[in-house]
Amino acid sequence: MPPNKKKASSKKKGKGKKQRNAAAESASKSTPDPPSATIDSSEEQRGSIAAADALAALCAADYPPTIDVEDYLDGLPRKAEMKALQSYNACSDAFNRGLRRTDQVSANPGPTSSRWHLAESAYLDAVDAAMKSRDAFLKTTGSDHRNLLCKALLSIAQCRGRLVDSDGMVAWARAAIAADPTYYNGYSQLSLGLQHQCEWEQSLEAARRALAAEGSERAPRIPFRIDLLERIVEAKPNSKKRKEAIRAVLADKRGIAMRCWQETNVPRPANSCQMCSWPAETRCSRCRVVRYCSRHCQAADYPTHKLNCVAVASSSAGDDGTDAAAKKKSYPEPDYPRNEWIDDENWAAFQRLSKVRGTNIVHTAVNNCHTGAVKRALMEEGGMDMVNSLEKNEYPIHRVATRAEPDEAVDIVGLLLKHGACPQVLRCDGKHLLEVCRGRARWIDDAEPSMMNEMFRMPYLIQGQEALEDAEREESAELVNIVTEAIRNHTMCEHCEAQRALAVDFNSRGMPNLTDQMMRMFEREKTEGVDPSLLTSALLKGP
Repeated sequence: MPPNKKKASSKKKGKGKKQRNAAAESASKSTPDPPSATIDSSEEQRGSIAAADALAALCAADYPPTIDVEDYLDGLPRKAEMKALQSYNACSDAFNRGLRRTDQVSANPGPTSSRWHLAESAYLDAVDAAMKSRDAFLKTTGSDHRNLLCKALLSIAQCRGRLVDSDGMVAWARAAIAADPTYYNGYSQLSLGLQHQCEWEQSLEAARRALAAEGSERAPRIPFRIDLLERIVEAKPNSKKRKEAIRAVLADKRGIAMRCWQETNVPRPANSCQMCSWPAETRCSRCRVVRYCSRHCQAADYPTHKLNCVAVASSSAGDDGTDAAAKKKSYPEPDYPRNEWIDDENWAAFQRLSKVRGTNIVHTAVNNCHTGAVKRALMEEGGMDMVNSLEKNEYPIHRVATRAEPDEAVDIVGLLLKHGACPQVLRCDGKHLLEVCRGRARWIDDAEPSMMNEMFRMPYLIQGQEALEDAEREESAELVNIVTEAIRNHTMCEHCEAQRALAVDFNSRGMPNLTDQMMRMFEREKTEGVDPSLLTSALLKGP
């Protein structure tokens, strides 16, 4: 970090007063700012793409600088000189404050108060301070004024990338390059932002410029990025080599998005890409549930998604994916005779367990896979309003679909679907209900079973493995058929739009955040081919 600039107390030798005044006059008469280079300093706009473009225009208009900073300062009136020095000191202090905030996790993380938000605010303060004496930063040479401005702009680009804003990242990286085209890190950040936008050719060009400006010794990661991008650009469109390289890029994007949710302590947004988890607006045209930010993400996710992509029966769904009539759709009220209910004594135990676990009675009933308890919960406890409630990061229909009692699980899934459960909701790790149902029998064929799978195998070994394994496969297939038929007869509802709900709960007693651990393990499973059964056992062990 450059030190605070001290006021020049002596004039340089060989420079007369006329020469210094001529330098100051030359700066004042230099090319005026273009009309598009106006900067809106309001809190809402100062970090916008428009502000980045305006700063880029200002920096480009005065590059390269030709006036020595000492001559420029000496030629200013005393008051203007002090203002320029104060502006530099304020810019330097704000930049250092941003660096400190980048290394400190926010005590109260939120949608606008993560460390990246706080650091970005400090870097924007640095830019604002520089713009108060813009000529000193843009039109002079012989000092680190312009370099400091370049680093502040580049740091804003990095913050934008951490907050999954690829457009903002590219815009601020371009502004940093305009401030100092010789600084390699500007091209490196631009390359990364264009890579997030799947602009492969432009990203490769920027990466090559970064490597040429700095060399592989000081930028060791750039050659690996260039190699990855070259495989995408130069390989045949549908080749295995190209697909593997694209998946590697998308896996990196997914990790950034997940860290963003964790650091901002917010639910996973509904409009996030199924493959890379960055913001997305385009839906799958068939199932209208999952979203994708680009055709590359959709193509990479297709081998998995095609198994769960079922066309819904919605005939008048709007652009937002919801059907006004579907939201008002009525389901049959539960009407089960008392002889099918759980008895009063066991029902009281269920109610106590519900209070202990902190979940509603429907969640408690399906968690214990008791058909009689589910029927009574639907009848007595207003369960019609609970069949689509998200608790402990799961919906009731996900919980029961993973239970080890196959006969009961099939019956309860049918009950929940009959009384309004949405078959399109995704679990907190992004898995579709159909994928969860198929996973019931997947552990049977596990070549290297985990400790948790060994526990599942014990009753099968005791009671006769082959017959029970065949029954498990049959029940898994029956669940898939039930859910598939329900999706075909389903119209887009309010729960389909909120299918991405993901609660991030930081336990005050310091217990491990199971949501975060599940997401991390899910990432390993997707990118490294980790045995899916390891997910549960790793969560049980904790960090």
